Amino acid sequence: MPLYRLSNMRGEEVNALTIRRYINGERMTLAQFMFKRGARVKKHTHINEQFSVIVTGKLRFRVNNEEYIAEAGDVVHIPSNMEHEVEALEDSIVIDVYSPIREDWLKGEDKYLR
Repeated sequence: MPLYRLSNMRGEEVNALTIRRYINGERMTLAQFMFKRGARVKKHTHINEQFSVIVTGKLRFRVNNEEYIAEAGDVVHIPSNMEHEVEALEDSIVIDVYSPIREDWLKGEDKYLR
């Protein structure tokens, strides 16, 4: 079983306020996002079911027109094909788990992040 150390992985600057690292398994993707205050993930949908674990900071999630303020220790569940967006209210670190893997990221189809 391989061991991954996120701190040793090169982060991808997807925009001026967001760095992403991710690992793909056979059926899921694990990602770490580091958001600076004010970072936004524009409204979008994807086929992937998603769990977002807030490690540090505070974020505003809008999921299917409902708003949630999530902070360290909270977990947000976003079902498949559910419209959502995120705003970092503080510098934040988030671990996201997706199933199936994020094929759109592999194909460079993640303009909503850039």
